This record gives sequence, structure tokens and C-alpha cells, in this order.
Amino acid sequence: MNRPLTSRERKSISAAENRAQECFIEPRVEFDNADCRKWLPKVESESVQLVLIDPPYLISDRKYPSEGKKFVDLDARLNMGWWDHHDDKSLEAAVAESMRVLAPGGRMVCFYDVWKITTLRSLLEKAGFKQFRVIQWLKTSPMPRAASTNTLSNASEYAVTAVKGSNATFNHFYHRGIFEFPIERVRSHPTQKPVPLVEELIRTYSNPGDTVLDCFAGSGTTAVAAIQTGRYFKGCERDWTYFYAAEQRIFKSLEDRRAKLSVPQSGLLNDRAEFEGVSLQK
Repeated sequence: MNRPLTSRERKSISAAENRAQECFIEPRVEFDNADCRKWLPKVESESVQLVLIDPPYLISDRKYPSEGKKFVDLDARLNMGWWDHHDDKSLEAAVAESMRVLAPGGRMVCFYDVWKITTLRSLLEKAGFKQFRVIQWLKTSPMPRAASTNTLSNASEYAVTAVKGSNATFNHFYHRGIFEFPIERVRSHPTQKPVPLVEELIRTYSNPGDTVLDCFAGSGTTAVAAIQTGRYFKGCERDWTYFYAAEQRIFKSLEDRRAKLSVPQSGLLNDRAEFEGVSLQK
């Protein structure tokens, strides 16, 4: 007599079916050069299953406090760029709008400075999110620090996950919330996350054919990961330099995906000129 499947076995079968289904989904991408506070209100309500963002941590200092001292180069890393010198109004707007655009049971994953996690949680609670969890990206190849500075390497980053309502997608039987991936050595953005990490997050918290949104798209990693895992993508990036870099990565990913699917070019994009406009949309 055949015994009933255990919960773990059912989860394993479901995960395998999802990976197989990814191979047959044509990508759809909407990507704009815009500020999230102006772009998000245009997104249809309850049209997204996963919001995955990596907003500015707002940890930069406008000056290098130890200029003229021994470790100027190390301290200079605290100045990430102009994009990290803004207030948290963009994040507050993104959290509030994410609650609106997420479908019931949708999830938000937000990377943020570990010392400001409580601030992020307060914004999520205010917006109505529930089921808060902290997850960790454990860098298996962290950047080394000089031993003479007496500092540890920056080997971890953290994100908060939260759910709109209940019955959220979670494609694991058990997970410690620790995701181990190396840093990508070639990056076009100083805080760029590795594609395999984002792919794993997308597979964990959404299903093939779902829509993933990133309103702080940066170099386009979330878009690339969504394309490669058979999800649809909506997103924006306000900085033109990063938007252009992301645009090139997305176009390359779409071409690779098209080759795997053997889909005629007209099935994804009319031509490259259409892609290189302000907005990309099937």
C-alpha cells in the first residue's frame, strides 16, 4: 500500500514542479527611469506577488571624518554616493504603496542597514504588514579588511520580510533564513546583490508566472533574476546612469531567455529601439 506523502515530500515535489515550469514562461518587463514616489502610484492595485527592494541605507557621511589621518580610504567607503544622502521619505512611500500593489498573501522583502531594522519594521507595521522575519545574506567571500584597523570583515547583510494578510507563498519545508552566496566581483553599483541570491529569494517567496516589483532597481539585478526564474517584472530606477546600465543587463537577459525558449523576437520586444526608450514593456 502506498503511504501518504509527508509535508516535506510534498514541498520537494512542488519545488521541482516550479523549477520545471520556469522554463516555459515568456518574460514580461516594465522598467522606467523614474522616482519611486511618482512611479508607484501608477502601478495597478493587487497586481504584484512579491516586492523585493534594496533601498539606500542612508548611512553615508557627506564628508570623510578622518581626512588627513591614517585610514582615509577605509572611512571613505562610508560615502556611498549622492543617492545615499537622501531622507527616508522614498522608503516610507515605497512601503505604503507596496501594501496597495501587493495581492493578498503577497510578500515584501527589504534589505536594510542592520542598525535601522527597527525603523523599517515600524514603517511596515504602520502600512499594515504582518508576519515579520529577519533574513541574512551570509557572504561566503566578504571583502577583506586590513588587520591593522582592528575591524571585522563585512560578511553579512540583512533584510526584513513581511506579508500582506496571510497564506503567503513559502517554497521551503524548513529554512533557517540564512542565504549563503559570494559577492559578485564585477559590479556596476556599489551595493549590487549577486543574481543567484536574488534568484533564490524569488524562488522562495513567489511562484513561476508571478510578478516581482523593485522600485529601487539600481543595476537591474532583481529584473535579471525575475527573467531567469520565469517571473514577470515591474520596476523603476531614478538615476539615469544606473538605469542605462540596468537596461543593458535586462536586454541581455531577455535575449538569453529568448534563445532558451526559441521564441521569435516579436514575441518579446518589437526591436531594440523600443527597449532603449524610457520604458520597457511587452
